[in-house]
Order: sequence, then C-alpha cells, then structure tokens
Amino acid sequence: MSDVSTALAIVLPEHLHDIVNAVRAKHDSAYPRWPPHINLIFPFIPLSEFTVAIPSLQAALQTVPPFALRLDAVGHFSQATRQATYHLKPSDSAGICAVFAAVSKALPHVATRQGKFRAHLTMGQCDKGELNGKIADLEEWLGAGITFAIHKISLLSRDPCDRRVPFRVVSTIELGQL
Repeated sequence: MSDVSTALAIVLPEHLHDIVNAVRAKHDSAYPRWPPHINLIFPFIPLSEFTVAIPSLQAALQTVPPFALRLDAVGHFSQATRQATYHLKPSDSAGICAVFAAVSKALPHVATRQGKFRAHLTMGQCDKGELNGKIADLEEWLGAGITFAIHKISLLSRDPCDRRVPFRVVSTIELGQL
C-alpha cells in the first residue's frame, strides 16, 4: 500500500537549500511542503512500516558507494493539457540510478511509478506557452551546474491529515563506503 504522506528521497545538502529555494519559492507550488529533493519513491509506504523497511534498505545500499551528483541540465514534464513542470536533472545519472535499483531490489513490494526512473529536482510549474522562457531563465541561473555529494537517502513524512504541513526527514540511511 502506498502513502502520499511519506517519501523516499535524496534531500540536497543544507548548504544548497537557500540557493535552490530562492528559485523554487517563486515558481514551485510544492515549495512550502518539500525541502529541495529528488524523489526515489513517492508515494512511499506508511510511516508505521519504516522500521521494517529500514534494515532491507540498509543492506541493499551498502553495495552502493557515495558519489557526486551534478545537476547540469534542465528538463520538463507535461502535466495537464496546458501545464508543465520544469526541473534540474543530471546529464550523468549512473550513480543515482544505482541507488534507485538497489532500493527497488530491497523493496520489491513497493510500487514505483511506471516507466524509467528519471532523476530530477522540481524547480517550478508554468503554462506550456511560458515554458521556453522559464527553461532559458533556469539554464542561465544554473550555469555550469550544481554538484554535491550523495552519501545518504532520506525517509520523509508529513501529517497525513493536513497536506499543508511540510515533509520532514524521519530517518536517513547511509550509502556504502568507497
């Protein structure tokens, strides 16, 4: 059973929050509810099942060494007929795909979205007619990209009765050693 009040994600390091959130605060409707993150699985499992899932995740992630991730490209997803979500993405996603594969193997009973995993950090939403301008602005802001070390994943939760309450990190799981 999936739960929209929980997520398994990579939360960006604290020193990047202000930089990324300066853009997200203006353009991302989910900004107040989410820290800057890349979802691995959302919706995830009920909070009450975290203690059962954590040992499986720990074992699986010991085979994945920490790595540097560079968000150096801009992409988008079409939403409703006239809406789009634009995001940062890595041009090299091998490391984060290894994390996703390990997580998927550790929790085969947890439903993931159909199709290929596409690592991304949502930056905003807009009408499709505004998309080219938003992408150009974001590419200019991004420059050569943002690079950071990934050495853990986070289990997040929010109040299931009030979706306005922000997600918070409940637990983290370290990746394996280099």
